[in-house]
Amino acid sequence: MTTGPMNEELRNMLMRLDMGRENDVRAEIADIRDAVRSLWMLTTAQAIVPGVDDNGISRTQAGGITLETTINNANAQEINWWLPLGLSTDDVTAIYCQLIVTIGGKKYLYVGGSFARIGGVTASNIARYNYETRQWEALPWGVSDNGVNGAVRAIAYNSVDGYLYIGGDFLNAGGDATADYAARTAFTADDPIVSWESLTTVGYELNAKVRTIACDSAGETYFGGDFTNAGGDTAADYIAKKQSGGFVNINGAAPSAVYTIDINASDEIFIGGATVDQGFIRKGSGGAWADYNSSSTTYTCYKLAFDPNGLLYAAVGDLLIDNGDGTWRTVDVSAYAVLDVAFDANGYPIVCGSFLDIDGVDAMRAAWFDGATWRPLTNAGGLDGLGGTVYSIIADPDTNTVFAVGDFDTAGTIQCKGIAAFCRPLADALDILAGLPEQYAAYFLTIYAAIGHTHSLANGESVLGSTFSITGTAGTYQDTGLSISLPAAGTYVINTDICFALKGNAGTAWYITAKLYNSTDAADVANSERMVFYSNDAGLPLAQGTIPLSIIVTVAAAKTIKLYAARNGAGTPSWTTSQIPSTSIGRTKMSYHALGT
Repeated sequence: MTTGPMNEELRNMLMRLDMGRENDVRAEIADIRDAVRSLWMLTTAQAIVPGVDDNGISRTQAGGITLETTINNANAQEINWWLPLGLSTDDVTAIYCQLIVTIGGKKYLYVGGSFARIGGVTASNIARYNYETRQWEALPWGVSDNGVNGAVRAIAYNSVDGYLYIGGDFLNAGGDATADYAARTAFTADDPIVSWESLTTVGYELNAKVRTIACDSAGETYFGGDFTNAGGDTAADYIAKKQSGGFVNINGAAPSAVYTIDINASDEIFIGGATVDQGFIRKGSGGAWADYNSSSTTYTCYKLAFDPNGLLYAAVGDLLIDNGDGTWRTVDVSAYAVLDVAFDANGYPIVCGSFLDIDGVDAMRAAWFDGATWRPLTNAGGLDGLGGTVYSIIADPDTNTVFAVGDFDTAGTIQCKGIAAFCRPLADALDILAGLPEQYAAYFLTIYAAIGHTHSLANGESVLGSTFSITGTAGTYQDTGLSISLPAAGTYVINTDICFALKGNAGTAWYITAKLYNSTDAADVANSERMVFYSNDAGLPLAQGTIPLSIIVTVAAAKTIKLYAARNGAGTPSWTTSQIPSTSIGRTKMSYHALGT
């Protein structure tokens, strides 16, 4: 660890936190944040983000995600709290909708829009991000005719009937001639996605785009949009309910195009949209419909959402908040441009759109309420938000990570294509870190300490004493002799620098793999396996280098973690050199940093 005034200041600050002098520390945070950022990046980031190109951008890629950090000055890098969830080379026009779904213990982020490629994967307008593999996947998974032929504007999962529903501008989804503007796919435990299929029989399909889909607790699914005469029902204009073989009307609910449907805990249906000259918000209960809070809005109602207390929020250009007494409270927004509202793990609202300020606070297209005031979603120390319109925003309730989608090309100072994740340094930063891709987590450790962690942060380091030679059967893992001891129950980031040297003859493929092993419990550390080096050369000249391995682990007691390595190959390889070196030229080492106890 680098020593010096910045490190000493951080240590003193943490001591004051431990002594309960929180107010003293918080008063100093603004002054020391840059020092903290510089210190952490100087001591840690080099192992995470190798290399800098001619434009002053560091880049690394793992699991389909590219991390880019700009050089802040000659000695440090700026931490960007916006992270890209794709590649800057993706072919994305816009992403309109998103949904987090957990099924059978597997978690996915589904996105729909107008795109041909996302995360480096060819996908037509619908795709999902797999939390476990950290990869983008086209839909249907494993089917050659993946995707749909027009924009996807709505996604919903019905936990009662087990279908994922999509709506938009597309026709003939999955090759089904009646799957126009709406389609579904069934989930199974083993392979969660199959081909798209129609909701209707011939002659009863929809005749225009679907903008929104919602499901109630009984498993009824509702569709809203620009269509009329849904399912052949002349009264089913702009909103309809799915039934066996088609759609039916719900009592003439909508006067014009429906942009949003939300359903409260009592299964009362709320809809919003736009007529020719104004917007509307209506409530349906017991077959009767009426304007909600006696209101017709000046502008289109783009989104309705209920907070955890059951109060309704409406994105109608400005933001309307239900007072619970038949009236609205208005939050002023520039250019009447709020398009979506969601809620974080604390129940506080997050909004997005094309605005530049909200309630008098500068905020470029995304903001959140902290319980007292609105704050921009922006990089540390800056006001740069999203570089284009944001159509949808959601918060992962498990990690408090915010996902934004739209037609922007930048998030903060990060280059991205229509989708980005924002990780907020809140008091529950431990949860945020646990949900981040491992290669990003270390960026936030010191900021986590600086904004309110009230216990000393344990850390430790161990260096491999001498070069370890990998011998024996191909593919057999061996103990390299390098280990660290986690001192107590808690959550830790383990960082490992793995040097390697490999040379051989006759083979057609060569590689070294590594993993972490919990020797206390005699078990592998889950998901720690890494490809250290691979070549398919016929005969291998000496290959050398260093790779990082970073992972978050939670343990219930003190544990010893070891580095294991294996050599492997194909074509009857003969290894001349297969080593995990540790010399003055480059050290193989492990370190841990406790996130909390």
